[in-house]
Amino acid sequence: MIFTNYFIFYSILFVLRKPLKLNNIYMTMLLGSCFNILLFFAIYLPIYYRFGEHMWVTLLLYFLTILITEWLVCPILQKKEKRKLEIASIIIIPILFFILAYFTFNPLHNSFFFDPIKESYGLNQ
Repeated sequence: MIFTNYFIFYSILFVLRKPLKLNNIYMTMLLGSCFNILLFFAIYLPIYYRFGEHMWVTLLLYFLTILITEWLVCPILQKKEKRKLEIASIIIIPILFFILAYFTFNPLHNSFFFDPIKESYGLNQ
């Protein structure tokens, strides 16, 4: 969910990069989405384990982590373009996207991926 939203947002930024004079779009997308995932889970999991699933709390935390992450990574857009890192980011982004999609449906069987409310791993099929 997080990675897909970043992909859509940064695709729009890619189109607007010349008029807005933005650089390092893909590197910012990669760093931002990875940091956002980690930050979201660091805040969300303790709340989830304590109180369970609440849609509005989840959406609020999701929005909050996106704001924090964008605040942290936006300065990278104004820096001088780093061509090699951009190419590496273009290669890593689809790989990471497919890894996340795979582990969404086939998670590792450890306590981090266990859903105590549904008592299962991954999405119910």
